[in-house]
Amino acid sequence: MGWLGMRKVFSVFLFVLLLSGLFFAGFISVGEVQAVSKPSVPQFSVKLIDDSYDVPPTQTTDPYTGETITQLGYRVNKISIRIEIKNLPDGVYYRVQYKGHYEESWTTITSQWHTGFWSNDFVSASKSTYTDVYLSFDSGSSYKLPPSGARLDFRVQALYAGRETWPEISPEGKETGWHYSKLVETQAGDWSSVQTLTLTYETSESSSQTTTSPPPSAATNNSQPQTPNQTQSPDSISSLLAFLLIIGVVFGDIILVVGLFVVLGKSFKLKDKVVEVWG
Repeated sequence: MGWLGMRKVFSVFLFVLLLSGLFFAGFISVGEVQAVSKPSVPQFSVKLIDDSYDVPPTQTTDPYTGETITQLGYRVNKISIRIEIKNLPDGVYYRVQYKGHYEESWTTITSQWHTGFWSNDFVSASKSTYTDVYLSFDSGSSYKLPPSGARLDFRVQALYAGRETWPEISPEGKETGWHYSKLVETQAGDWSSVQTLTLTYETSESSSQTTTSPPPSAATNNSQPQTPNQTQSPDSISSLLAFLLIIGVVFGDIILVVGLFVVLGKSFKLKDKVVEVWG
């Protein structure tokens, strides 16, 4: 190979080396841009959802005592707040927080199961246009329902996350073949502006208490027909008293007359005896 051939080989080598340098420089530049880039600030809206309902009062009869049991009506509060996030074009996750309007510390709305692995700090974006996150105040929820008229603040943050996996270790210190996975935050964006929602819902003062009333009085003999209880009016009572008074007067007169005849009879007999003595 002459000098000219070695020159061609050297030129080709320099050309390949230059292309390689440009390729690696571009790869490193793109990697650095991706490493420092942050998700955009998401847009969102909040809405109160009131699915509360009233349970009417009911009455039942105790089969053993006959007492009437009244269950008072009450209201079941089923309040939730929907945070609707407009999805960003790139695959991200969202962290949603809320607080009372006049407090300082924020509370993260947790949702523990996402796409096959655990996370309790953020939610994965849906495949539709919007991602809905719910703050529920149902009876089984860990969040306490604020009173009607309360003001709540909300904010949303977009973030990137990766999957972290580690093996399960048995008590003997050996791998079992199972693995744990969870999402780990890699890059978080800026927080959105705060939106304030005023809770307005209907409340009820009734409660789920029960009252009982005694059963109606039963007849002594169940085979005899029951007669309705009749109450006597004041006029009938007065007539009865007058009738009894008349009967008492009549009987008193009769006793007086009989007593008078007895006394007169005794006096006549005494007079006859006196005449006999004096004669």
